[in-house]
Amino acid sequence: MLLVIDANPFIASFLQDSFSRKILLSEKVTACAPAWLKDEFERNESGLKKKFPSDADFAKTKEILFKFVKLVPASEYSSFIAEASGLVKHSNDVPYFALALHLKCPLWSEERSFKTQSAVKVYSTSELLKELAL
Repeated sequence: MLLVIDANPFIASFLQDSFSRKILLSEKVTACAPAWLKDEFERNESGLKKKFPSDADFAKTKEILFKFVKLVPASEYSSFIAEASGLVKHSNDVPYFALALHLKCPLWSEERSFKTQSAVKVYSTSELLKELAL
């Protein structure tokens, strides 16, 4: 299943035994995200590092998990920015919806407010676990 992954499940995948990691590493999922995800990730990086025994363990996990997400440059989905802007309250969420519209695929997020629109299917982590039978 092709999915656009929001920052929150991606960051949650850094927790070793998380369901987010199980989904992200599953062969049943191809995850994409706006290249902008890297910037969002870096804003949360210092807090995540504290959950790892060493900086080396964190760096290795980061390297591995980013290999499971195809980062897509804004130029590929820019024609959907205006439409996506009408679907969300926060400008930071626009790239995720624009990419989902461009790819014609669902979005994986824990943001409940994302489900108030009907243009993009939004899965929570628990819904994906059921959908993918993981």
